[in-house]
Amino acid sequence: MRLSLQPLQQQKQQQQLQMMMTTELGQNITLLQLTNRELANYLEQLSEENPFLDVTWPSTIGASEEEQTERWIAQQHPRDDLKEQLSWMTNDERLKRIGHALIDSLDSNGYFREEIEGWAELFDVPSDKAERALAFVRQLEPVGIGARSLIDCLCMQAEAFAPHEPILRRCIEDDLRAIAAQEIDRLATKYNVSRQKMDDIVRLLQSFDPKPLREQHPVDYVTADFIATDVDGKWEVTFDRLTVPSLQLHFEYAHLTTLDDPFVQQKMKEYEFLKTGLEERQQTMERFATAIAELQQSFFEKGKEALRPLTMKEVATRIERHESTVSRTVANKWIETQHGTYPLKSLFPARVTDQEVTPEHVQRKIETLIRSESPSRPLSDQAIADALENEGLTIARRTVAKYRIALGYESSTRRKVR
Repeated sequence: MRLSLQPLQQQKQQQQLQMMMTTELGQNITLLQLTNRELANYLEQLSEENPFLDVTWPSTIGASEEEQTERWIAQQHPRDDLKEQLSWMTNDERLKRIGHALIDSLDSNGYFREEIEGWAELFDVPSDKAERALAFVRQLEPVGIGARSLIDCLCMQAEAFAPHEPILRRCIEDDLRAIAAQEIDRLATKYNVSRQKMDDIVRLLQSFDPKPLREQHPVDYVTADFIATDVDGKWEVTFDRLTVPSLQLHFEYAHLTTLDDPFVQQKMKEYEFLKTGLEERQQTMERFATAIAELQQSFFEKGKEALRPLTMKEVATRIERHESTVSRTVANKWIETQHGTYPLKSLFPARVTDQEVTPEHVQRKIETLIRSESPSRPLSDQAIADALENEGLTIARRTVAKYRIALGYESSTRRKVR
């Protein structure tokens, strides 16, 4: 009796297809989280390893030297850049001062190694306020700034770039030495996954930056990955293709693509995967650009004061992508506007309850009310909440008290001038 080999062949083909899809997915993740400048360097590096890759830059014919130069923005000292990012996150001047001091205290890799209680005592504030300032610092980019340790730094990046990969976080917390020793088979057995899956997880981890500050290179340049322009009175955001090279099949080797040679076929597969990944990245970037232009139209017109609360989940729904995809799209990328060039992450301010206002907007309202109050009859927290209610902002009294304290104002009893 003959045994049919067809089921075995089908199983083998399915396994090969799954491995190809897993490899392609890992590469797409890498491509998406790279900035345009990093992508250019990445493609140049790959082209040195694969003779079939031809990396060409977009033509700048017709553009003046000044226009080309303006695409590169001189970046400040890394700590100054972090402080500028922080200024977008809160209007509380005391929180900013604490945050700036914490940024100055980071070690050369960007880690916060000190006890927060000491900083609370230094600034004469409650520990929870100092912790809040540290929480702001830990939201800065590059992801990993403010980490307490190497493991914390890598976990922060895992949460940002691969939130739905639980094995990755477990590897970071328990198996860094095994990963460094390339014990892939043992780890695959431990976590009950295929070797290919484990290999992809390790490669993803290796793409993380254990030294996010990298102060040994204090002078650098960044390019705006997105550009906002006024088109007939409406602001549009475009993905800047002039800072990204294109990928083609090298003409000198095109005639070899039909050869039945393992090396040629492997390099051709790498080219095809990369070409598909770059097209997917471009589509995602363009969808994101359209969505952010529509959702933050007032900001592009009026500036920071007009920012509306926005979540990455909201953008993900609009562009029909996963929230983690939006997170990777935003990570470490910049946008050029008429008001300046800013990290994309600054276009995602937090929301107060379910209303279309940011915490900073509410704090400004509270500060205005307190500054205009009668010194002999200062407003209580409930009176402030009522005043905000009259302006259409439903804010709980306890929330008012929290923001008042954050702004550095004492209670109405202590503010009263007798």
